[in-house]
Amino acid sequence: EYGSLPLEPGQQAVLQSLNASIQRLLVSEQWSVLTYIGSGVQFKHGQTAIARQDVHHSIPKELSQEFACQVQKIVKQCDPEGRYLYIEDTGFDLEIGLRFEEQNRAFSKGDGLEILLQRGLLILREGPHIVCGDTQADFPMFDFVNRRSPHVLTVLVSQDQDLCESARQQYPHVLCLSSPDSLIMLLNSIIVPTNM
Repeated sequence: EYGSLPLEPGQQAVLQSLNASIQRLLVSEQWSVLTYIGSGVQFKHGQTAIARQDVHHSIPKELSQEFACQVQKIVKQCDPEGRYLYIEDTGFDLEIGLRFEEQNRAFSKGDGLEILLQRGLLILREGPHIVCGDTQADFPMFDFVNRRSPHVLTVLVSQDQDLCESARQQYPHVLCLSSPDSLIMLLNSIIVPTNM
């Protein structure tokens, strides 16, 4: 179903230009290491995500900030009027997505789940469910699942205490974990029977 939602020709052209520029930037020796940390680089339908830091802060702060500036310049070059693109910097990832002018907002992960549900590609029973994310951009996905089921564990992988507190205020059952490794251990303990 990738790409089944059509993009306007202007949106498609700006996104293709952006992704080509990002790819050229990331092949340089200076920046190629960023494709191997955290989220790496992800070219999605309507969004591009690039890591600039990981939870261990293995990239020097100045280098990470310089990379963020380089990406912001690319976004500005591809969309000088800011008509098509928005950029969100989580401190770990740069998330660049398309604006949808008729709704004056960006397409979200919650929208994606809604489309999957409408097309019969997502079955959301009563639960229990676990929904996991690591940035503010995951909150629409949390909203979607929490609205449809009373039995949801919302897991936020973040060291940002303000973000964790925001999640705790919005959702009934929240677990904040400090690293992806903690999430893997949690999921492993739930999925793998202990008597094996």
